[in-house]
Amino acid sequence: AAYAREAAVVPPPFSIDVDGVEEPVSALADWSDGFLLVVSRLMPYKNVDQVVAAVAGTPHRLVVVGSGPEQARLRDLAPANVRLVSGLSDAQMRWTYRRATDLIAASFEDFGLTPLEAGSFGKPVLALHAGGYLDTVVDGVNGTFFDRPDAESIRAAIARTRDAHWDTEALAEHLSRFSEATFIDRIRSEVQALLTR
Repeated sequence: AAYAREAAVVPPPFSIDVDGVEEPVSALADWSDGFLLVVSRLMPYKNVDQVVAAVAGTPHRLVVVGSGPEQARLRDLAPANVRLVSGLSDAQMRWTYRRATDLIAASFEDFGLTPLEAGSFGKPVLALHAGGYLDTVVDGVNGTFFDRPDAESIRAAIARTRDAHWDTEALAEHLSRFSEATFIDRIRSEVQALLTR
């Protein structure tokens, strides 16, 4: 719009290898039967503190994967049903995604790859209804939305989706739009269109 040009949007691909080796995360070994998951840099605008507050006093377990300036404060805030881990290898991330029940994404992002990464493991996302998540999350297909990045809204979304059943085929079909193969095909197509003008 700024340059008054029509332009096709080719979304970037997610590239986590779901079939790679998995390595258990020792700090989560006793939670290997499931937990809610946040994967994020620990910055104030990511609203991880609100996700932590949303599960406080509930039976839901939450794993936060990430590091950043908020790390010490979040450790101080975290109740017993929240664990923070950082510095995970790709093999450990695969193990963690595979054992999560849902991903929670509570920040305003330009795009947001983590819902796609989680989806590649068949996991739905509870996402803020804003920004780039509007491009990567389809309500009822690979996740659901909450309207505000506050503990109350996040807690309500968790409660709403506890017994939800997700169509794994529909989820996989949605994710195929963001695969590396689709990205390569779209880029080649756009370049070819430019060359033949």
